[in-house]
Amino acid sequence: MKEYWNCMFAGILVCLALFITRHSEALTVKPFIYHQDFENGIDPMKFVSARGKYTLNFQGITDEQAFSGKKSFKIDIILDAGGSYTLAIPLDDIPVVDNLKFSGMIRVAEAPPRSPVVLGLDFRYWPCLMETSGTRDFPWNTKYDDWVKISADIPYRAHGQASKFHYFPELFWAVEPENTGIYVARIFLTLFTRATGDITRRFIVYVDDLKIEGEVPDKDEFKKDTEQRWKQVSEKTEKKILEWEGAIKEAEAQISKLTNLSPEAEKLK
Repeated sequence: MKEYWNCMFAGILVCLALFITRHSEALTVKPFIYHQDFENGIDPMKFVSARGKYTLNFQGITDEQAFSGKKSFKIDIILDAGGSYTLAIPLDDIPVVDNLKFSGMIRVAEAPPRSPVVLGLDFRYWPCLMETSGTRDFPWNTKYDDWVKISADIPYRAHGQASKFHYFPELFWAVEPENTGIYVARIFLTLFTRATGDITRRFIVYVDDLKIEGEVPDKDEFKKDTEQRWKQVSEKTEKKILEWEGAIKEAEAQISKLTNLSPEAEKLK
């Protein structure tokens, strides 16, 4: 029984704990840069999901357009009404502390009306490890046949995502932001359409010069530090579980004393 309640309530608390981490003063950081310019000709984009039927005319590296260098990533796709299509570049869980920036270039040569193209980040919030969309800065609802820069302060974006879940701990018991750890899990590209009517919902999109740069801590140190901070939550969780188990045992004892019950009451007992 104890193991069941441990899993049950600890699992609930984990999913409530989607908050940005503030790293310990003891953590040291070092310069970091991730740069994807597609110049090696290898397509790093992986299929994630799609809704509805689609026709994929082209997906991969091209030399038709480039913001820098000679190559970029291109997708040419036709979606059905209400359809969507998502790709992502998996990252090796980049730990987030105070100083980390994202930027990327995107060019939407063709898109139907009311049909966003979204370039952004997905975060993992340890220990929940739940992916959630981050950056959403592209001007929606229109094609824009020129390069547009998408940029974001990563800690700020991650905090914004976490704050959407802020009301959950207020219903239970508080989990402080510094109890969790946050990672950048992937760069994503999503296309989806709200356009109606008998039209061709074709997208032609180019992406180039993706960067994540700033400062990151050592992964092992970051993990140990986060585990230590999460220990406070674990201890509070265990204490609450023990209180609930005590209440259950007391209720069981009270129920067991009930005698001379009617058939209906006996069933309830």
